[in-house]
Amino acid sequence: MAPHLFPEHIYPVNDTRLNSTIPVFETQPNQNRLWRDIILRQGMMCQSHSLFDWQRDDRIGQASIAIVDQSAIVGDIVPSLIAAKSSLPWLSILATGANLKASDAATLVLHGVCYVHEKPLDETQASRALGFVIERARDVQERFAEFKLLSERFASLSTRERDVLQYVLDGTPNRQAAELLRVSVRTVESRRAKIYVKLQTENVAQLVRIVDRLKLLESETGPAMPPRSSVSSVA
Repeated sequence: MAPHLFPEHIYPVNDTRLNSTIPVFETQPNQNRLWRDIILRQGMMCQSHSLFDWQRDDRIGQASIAIVDQSAIVGDIVPSLIAAKSSLPWLSILATGANLKASDAATLVLHGVCYVHEKPLDETQASRALGFVIERARDVQERFAEFKLLSERFASLSTRERDVLQYVLDGTPNRQAAELLRVSVRTVESRRAKIYVKLQTENVAQLVRIVDRLKLLESETGPAMPPRSSVSSVA
């Protein structure tokens, strides 16, 4: 089957570059200073906030990375970050908190939170955590950029071209497809040629590969599961 597209989802990802500003949601001044210094050493900018409200703060949705401490969340950290990650799947979240339970950390990672670390964090731990998240965010950004590019190509197909595409993917001969669609064979051939041009493919094998690739990216651009090593220092 051809991939299902989501034109109503507008991802703020245009290329593989990360947003250079990292919002930090933390209420402790010393931890804010620590994150600011580490972020600046990475050549990025830091914005400090005391309240994590992803539903009302549009800046969060434009970020590639966010550092969120439990103290900046009203209520339970687990459902709050799961909801944020579900709505903002391109956002790589580094979560911290005092007295975090191992089960909570595992649940957050399972739902796509990039890194979870129990407080306190020293400079070495924080620097290592942020370095991991930056690399992870670059990978996420690349996948979303590719997904957006391929989605735009498929979105350029007309309804009739999509009908022909489905028959091509199913291995239906042109003559049979023409009978099913109640059009001429020449019309099917013409639409098929337009599909190749719009999807930038030259043959059926390439067409199948690009469709499979888009399906894979579509499945990956939901909550992503990072390696279990991203759960750190949670007893």
